[in-house]
Amino acid sequence: MNALPPCDYRGAQVAPDRWRCTAPMLVVPGGIVSSATCAICPHAKRRAAMPAPHAPPANGAARAALDRVAIGGPANDWPLVTCVMPTRDRPEFACLAVRCFLRQDYSAKELIVLDDGTQPLPVTWGQNAPVRLIRLAPCTIGEKRNLGCREARGSIVMQWDDDDWCGAGRIRRQIEPLAARRADISGLVLTPVFDLPRFEFWQPSLRSFQHLSFAGVHCGTLAYRREVCERFTRYPLLSMGEDVGFLRPAIFAGCRIAGVAAHDDFIYVRHGRNTWNSGEPYRQFGSRQIAPPAALLPELAHYRRLQAQSLGGGKSPALSST
Repeated sequence: MNALPPCDYRGAQVAPDRWRCTAPMLVVPGGIVSSATCAICPHAKRRAAMPAPHAPPANGAARAALDRVAIGGPANDWPLVTCVMPTRDRPEFACLAVRCFLRQDYSAKELIVLDDGTQPLPVTWGQNAPVRLIRLAPCTIGEKRNLGCREARGSIVMQWDDDDWCGAGRIRRQIEPLAARRADISGLVLTPVFDLPRFEFWQPSLRSFQHLSFAGVHCGTLAYRREVCERFTRYPLLSMGEDVGFLRPAIFAGCRIAGVAAHDDFIYVRHGRNTWNSGEPYRQFGSRQIAPPAALLPELAHYRRLQAQSLGGGKSPALSST
């Protein structure tokens, strides 16, 4: 297939009988896996063979290694999920993230909080809560994520950022393709954005989400079978882009990735101090303002205080993990 120029059609959800370009890997919403950067594209001159969703990768050795470990099972016997939350001097956000975790409707879960802040994170959860707090000397977010993987007891590991909001169904919905053995990694797609300084909620368009994602998923929301981090990839020792640095070699090792629609189970919070500055594509390319999810309404007063603190000259939020 001849090389094609870049186009503006990346990330569009189209039927698998459309044409496609040829550059590195992207997973579009709907689960179609492309072997190229500029995924599904009507400008292509020839039809390319389109793999079925979750098709087995060509790397047979990687595939066999992952398939030797069964994590699936009936819905009432799904695996333990370890959520890993790096944090530093962000108690107002981090304690809310812990509450979001404890409200999850999936019971087989644990949360590992890795805190290297100057002041210890206050313990606001009960003694019997499935939360482990690990205090560390200052280190990168990548180092904290790697430690969380080593400490994980679950057969699935999920990133749990300290400043984003999660609805009660996030864990259950996001691990479904992993537990059903249709994928080795999952990430959320079309994630709504909360612009905290403006107090606006936005639903990115497909084109806008392309600027907020890699491989077609929001990389701050990755979940994966533990064998992925044990056998195929590690987080680079960075505090920006470490999730993309983790995902890229996993994909090229043959790990399958599935996109899961965010719906009302995740809000990406932008507050002006995120380590990754993506600009404001969520306000462009046909994106639209939306109302906050009903489940988030009880937290609006908390976010109003954070907004006032940030804009009114109070203590500004420390750097977050995304």
